[in-house]
Amino acid sequence: MKIEKIYSFKRIALGYCAWWLVWATVQTFVLHRLNLSWDIAIIDSVIFNGLIALSGFAASSLYRYYQPGRTNRIYTIAVFAFVIPILFCGIFRGLMQYIYVSDAEYLQFVDASMPVRFVFALMMMSFVNIMNAFSNSLQEQKNRE
Repeated sequence: MKIEKIYSFKRIALGYCAWWLVWATVQTFVLHRLNLSWDIAIIDSVIFNGLIALSGFAASSLYRYYQPGRTNRIYTIAVFAFVIPILFCGIFRGLMQYIYVSDAEYLQFVDASMPVRFVFALMMMSFVNIMNAFSNSLQEQKNRE
């Protein structure tokens, strides 16, 4: 099978959507097991995972048009892996405070869960960034041949 077929945009986008739906479903059940109502668990999960999906798409789009040089590739991946989750967590926290302004108990839960959410976002963005760097390296290698 050719590399173009394996790494086609349509195939990657479909896999990315499936990955997002799996994690949104898992997070919904976990949040419900932590005594959140189904509606709050679903909304929290959709917003959290939607922002991760959007962040991953933004990183992928960025790498499509910006290709760091060999000397600063690791540095660029590390910066994006840390900066995007920090921004992401701030946006998520702000959205939840806006949506659930009168639910102090839930907002306390969001504040208490932010370190775990940050680590999860960090791992996901690191994975996306490493996959993008790997894809760019394969493309460079293919272009040289």
